[in-house]
Amino acid sequence: LTLGIYTVLSLRHPLSGFDGTLLHTLDENFSFSWLLTLPALIMLVLPLLKVALPISMGLSALCAFVLTVALQRISPLQALGIAVLGYAPDSALAPVLSGGGFFSMVPTMLLLLCAGGCTAIIRGLHLLDRAQALLLRLSGRIGRFAVMFLLGFAAPMIFCNQTIAMIFCAELAEPMYGERARLEMMSDLSCSVVPSAALVPWCISCSVPLAMLGAGLRALPFACYLYLLPLCYFFTKRFYFRKAAEHQDFVTR
Repeated sequence: LTLGIYTVLSLRHPLSGFDGTLLHTLDENFSFSWLLTLPALIMLVLPLLKVALPISMGLSALCAFVLTVALQRISPLQALGIAVLGYAPDSALAPVLSGGGFFSMVPTMLLLLCAGGCTAIIRGLHLLDRAQALLLRLSGRIGRFAVMFLLGFAAPMIFCNQTIAMIFCAELAEPMYGERARLEMMSDLSCSVVPSAALVPWCISCSVPLAMLGAGLRALPFACYLYLLPLCYFFTKRFYFRKAAEHQDFVTR
């Protein structure tokens, strides 16, 4: 649906001109090959074959490392430095491609640790018991995903951060699912708070990409995937979680 909408918009509003400078610079600085799709294919195929996620990620990273050394013609030490410290080209590509690396993920990892610690404290003090009981009753009326969808919009508005909002929603909604429906909860979470956080203007996952692209809030209606995903999931969830449908744990009418 997203591709269809963008195709129609592209046909109705074609580009009047195109600056090929960036593509030319990319072609001068990098060696492109179909082999470069292998790391992504590994991450797509191996999990489907029931290979554990850490193993899939490790093999994908190893493949990317080998391809970097072989195709981009840099030393293994340079490739390792980029993997740890990030990429910093000297060309005109610096504003576009700079960044990445292990150390760039340290703030996110620290944020996850802090959020997880706060969640454990809240759970231990039973501060959310009343709210969880209310959500449990509400889920019996309007369905689990409907409740998760409402939480998915409210949490990013309060926390202004997608990561913290996800952890908070998972903790708050856990009694609705219990231990036997963990997969359903993760699926509901990924189709609610994950995309909806990027639609909240003051949330980091929305404001930062818009600022990087130099776009305003008028771009949000064109982020079709962010609202088509929860909408389509709302009407198709019954096909993926039949037991939930049989027990009327969610409503699609």
